[in-house]
Amino acid sequence: MSMPPPNPPIPLLHRQALKRAFPASVAVRSASVPASRVVVPAANDADFKAGDQDHAVLRWRDLHLAPTPLFFAVLACAMPLLMLGAAIHSPVAFVTGALLLAAALGCLWHGIQTLRGLRLRCGSPLPCFPGDQVMVALEVANPAGRRRWDVAVTLGMTKPPGVNGWIDLAPRSRQQVMMPLVAAGRGRQPLPLIRLETQHPFGLVGVSAFWAPRSSLLVVERPALSAGA
Repeated sequence: MSMPPPNPPIPLLHRQALKRAFPASVAVRSASVPASRVVVPAANDADFKAGDQDHAVLRWRDLHLAPTPLFFAVLACAMPLLMLGAAIHSPVAFVTGALLLAAALGCLWHGIQTLRGLRLRCGSPLPCFPGDQVMVALEVANPAGRRRWDVAVTLGMTKPPGVNGWIDLAPRSRQQVMMPLVAAGRGRQPLPLIRLETQHPFGLVGVSAFWAPRSSLLVVERPALSAGA
């Protein structure tokens, strides 16, 4: 059974770094997000051919780690066993501690590898009227030869269970996630942040990434009905 996605604790962006990384419209929507690193699409342009869709690649520096209390509990059991086994020359205590430490660090590494390298593509939704619900299409591609499990995708900062979809990616495959968005007001509006996260395996460590697409939503005024209509 998949564990629910984490609520990652992330420090605020520095104001100057935020202004350099995003346009003014994106900075407004990202200022309320306590994120220390948001994937910058412009930095990933070399990884894709030119196209009409916005794109990004998740890298090491884009990932946020949130160890759970269970992760620290495993470490708290592993370290005393390692020290006890070394002190009294007990193979049983030492091996048990080493296995617990390897399990904790293995979960951390596996969570990082689940998100690292994923390729994201997002196109602009169709124009709509104020108050309409549109669908934002996100394509997640796995270019590696390993499978990725239990990746939660969310549009905006909605807390669980407000996840838009859970995906499993086979080796060298891609999958599309449709995320609903309600248009507010008129004009061209930037899309909210897209959050990807996983706690696979065992829920010991939460790994997440945030992407601010450059795509936007065009909201036009609803035409008024004529008197004879």
